[in-house]
Amino acid sequence: MIATLKYAAIVGAAGGLAAAYVLHGWWPLALPLAVVGALWVWGSWHGRRWPADAGLLLLAVAAGGGLWLGLSAGESFLAVVLTLSAWDLDHFHRQVRGELRTEAIARLERGHLLRLLAVDAVSAAVAGVALALRLQLGTGLAALLGVLVVCGVGEAIAFFRRESD
Repeated sequence: MIATLKYAAIVGAAGGLAAAYVLHGWWPLALPLAVVGALWVWGSWHGRRWPADAGLLLLAVAAGGGLWLGLSAGESFLAVVLTLSAWDLDHFHRQVRGELRTEAIARLERGHLLRLLAVDAVSAAVAGVALALRLQLGTGLAALLGVLVVCGVGEAIAFFRRESD
């Protein structure tokens, strides 16, 4: 089940972002995004780690850059959520790939999917509120908030890695 969801998230992130670029008239940039998705699927199928990391970076940058090129914030947000979910599922699938299918592994998968769903739901709620509110922030305050967000995400990742060990 994890593998199916992982591939669906990869195709959804890369394909959806490529489609958004095409719909907004940036079709020359859509092909490289589709290639990134295809390489990620290929690499994941063959057990490689680097395509997931490269795919996360490239698709997240493309989603952010799409805002400057006219993509809506919702399209970019959805692409980032799918990209992060695909990256997370790729790493989790690689960890449990060699394990025998037991009830313990199935329980781990269900727990992981529930946590991922909760994170995605909270992200969607926060993004919805952020898109609905219009705040005027100075450059310095925006940069400070960006640094705080990056530090917070880093701490959250470190916490979940400690908890999973």
